Amino acid sequence: MDRNKVSEWELLRIFWVKGESVARDVYNELVKKGHRNYFTFGDTLDKMVRYGMLKRRMTETNRYSYDVTEPKETTIQTALKEFVNTYLGDNITLLVEYFLSHGKISGDDIIKLRQVIKVLDKRKKIK
Repeated sequence: MDRNKVSEWELLRIFWVKGESVARDVYNELVKKGHRNYFTFGDTLDKMVRYGMLKRRMTETNRYSYDVTEPKETTIQTALKEFVNTYLGDNITLLVEYFLSHGKISGDDIIKLRQVIKVLDKRKKIK
């Protein structure tokens, strides 16, 4: 990891685990991972607030507290949809093949996929 940069995804992962947190607590989590620049961290937090990814409030102790604006699943679905639309278009087969061939899919995932395919098959038969 570049010690001078912090990604939005790194911060989101921390918030998904910790929940609402003051900036210093989030930064301390980043330090454990090797991040060293508080200013780029602060800039990233501000940017995420401006883009609506995080909400900020002043605590009773006059410190800013941050939290995500959407649940983890919604954020990931939105990002995945943007990725697929931007890079894959109508060809999601490449993405499915990647997960299947690189062992990044569990038995539970396969069961869920079968259920989704079953629902899609029913929709196609209705049309």
